[in-house]
Amino acid sequence: MSTHRSSPTIRAAALLALACGLVVEAQTPTGWGDPAQAFVFRAAPETAVELAGRDFSRTQINVRGAVAVVELRCRLTLVNRSDRVLRSVTLAIQSAPGLPGGKATVMAPSLAVAKDEEFAVDVNLRLVRPLPAPGAPLAEMTVDGVLYADLSFRGPDASAARRRMTLFELEARRDRQRLAAVLAEQGGEALRKEALAALDRQASQPALEARLAGGDGRAISPAVESSLRPVELASLEVDETPLELLEGAARVAGARAMSPTLEVRNVSGKAIRDFEVGWVVNDRAGRRYAAGAIPSTGGPLQAGDRGRVDSQRLFEFRTAAAEPFEIGGMSGYVRRVEFVDGSFWIPSRKALDAAALLDVEPPSSEEARLATIYRRQGLQGLINELGRF
Repeated sequence: MSTHRSSPTIRAAALLALACGLVVEAQTPTGWGDPAQAFVFRAAPETAVELAGRDFSRTQINVRGAVAVVELRCRLTLVNRSDRVLRSVTLAIQSAPGLPGGKATVMAPSLAVAKDEEFAVDVNLRLVRPLPAPGAPLAEMTVDGVLYADLSFRGPDASAARRRMTLFELEARRDRQRLAAVLAEQGGEALRKEALAALDRQASQPALEARLAGGDGRAISPAVESSLRPVELASLEVDETPLELLEGAARVAGARAMSPTLEVRNVSGKAIRDFEVGWVVNDRAGRRYAAGAIPSTGGPLQAGDRGRVDSQRLFEFRTAAAEPFEIGGMSGYVRRVEFVDGSFWIPSRKALDAAALLDVEPPSSEEARLATIYRRQGLQGLINELGRF
């Protein structure tokens, strides 16, 4: 089972491996082989997820002085005690208080786990962390949140997992339902064509790397500042969007660009907490590249109100092949909206297609996962996987 990690801190995650009863090198402090002393698992009763087993047989730990280097190959077996079908789970790992960056999260998505069924979470990382004092607990691991098939959430949510898990599931559900509809309405061969098209799209989509100039994108030399020219950001209309892009502009020079300034309007009947605008960059030949996302700034946007996004950071772009690149134009579209009431909006597949964005919008993790299942297991394997949901 694949897992998705949100910027895992190697120090905190390494604790988990050390804490779960491994056989380690002789120079490891004594007592670490006892999970009761070294590892604390807190089940978070509201999540109704329990630890059923753990396997660290493939994990390697090397202690070098006061540092542990861990090749973490860990499998945790969990069980769902809820009456509802579980769709995803996020695990939070925390080291001793005061350790800088001593936190990590691991998310396991695209699950279909009924009551009393077990499921596995695999973690594959290389980790490094300082050693704690002998005899002290090494880490605490909790179930930070679970998301069910009805999109309800339970858990402490200390890592803001709910938002991440819900958005992932909405995109995954959109892509699964589209493929299931193709199978039901047009048959297996049509589904095969869709899977092949997804693989081709993932392989052929042009890649563009964006990085902040000067580290944080804020330190801009006078020479660079004077070379930047204004470019309008065209709005790509997406059907049924709750947010309208009124206008946008950026300043560019060669392969550099300031993050766009946007003016938007809430055209829905609900207050918007935050949103994300997809940023598309064209080269001089007209090829389009996904340049990333522009997050909202400021507070909630009430129904009918206007807002402005202006982060003013300088980015440098480079193609995957490191070919010379020069910005020819820019455009943007609304990718995600979160409302104050906790609900979300994402564009439908039909809306993305109508806006000619399928060749630009990065494939969702679920589309990539399903396409990989087809490549490895064939058409019947993909059909079986869709049937799980």
